[in-house]
Amino acid sequence: MKRVASVVLLSAIGAVIGLLASLPLARFVPICGEDCSGQRLAQTASWSLGTAALFLLAGIFWFRSPASHWTNWLVRLVVLVLLVGGASAASYVHKLQVENEYLHSIREIQRSSDFPTLVILKKEVSVLASSEADGSPTLFRAARWERCAIGRQESLPPRRIEIQCRAGTGWLSAEDAKNLIAVAPRDNHP
Repeated sequence: MKRVASVVLLSAIGAVIGLLASLPLARFVPICGEDCSGQRLAQTASWSLGTAALFLLAGIFWFRSPASHWTNWLVRLVVLVLLVGGASAASYVHKLQVENEYLHSIREIQRSSDFPTLVILKKEVSVLASSEADGSPTLFRAARWERCAIGRQESLPPRRIEIQCRAGTGWLSAEDAKNLIAVAPRDNHP
């Protein structure tokens, strides 16, 4: 009976540790009503139940071992807590990276010293960019009505204008730029 009570207590400790491990991850579930609260509850329950099951199985196997001194139990408990904490930290870092990539993809183009003029594209544009890996020319598409920033202009033929959009940075011919872009006057005041 003592062993059963110890295993149940260890499982309860695992559920509490799982609940604590799920709290940092709740930051990535948006607050948007009943649907999102269900996601948060499901994530918290899965971490709590999963950790409780892990601790339950560990307790069952530990009671089979002949050494049941309290220091051995404490060391094993610390190892389990570190495993759960490491898994939670790894999951947190992964979700943080995914969220940062998403936020970077939807970022608003801002003026800078290299790209001082903001423009709006009147039509969809193909922009010539150079690949960072090998320097070979590639094309990317900038969507209609997208905000972009214009940088330096080449004065020697072929005349090109450097342009930065959400999809990347590249070059647009000066002749195409006259017909395809409109200056955003409100955004260009210092």
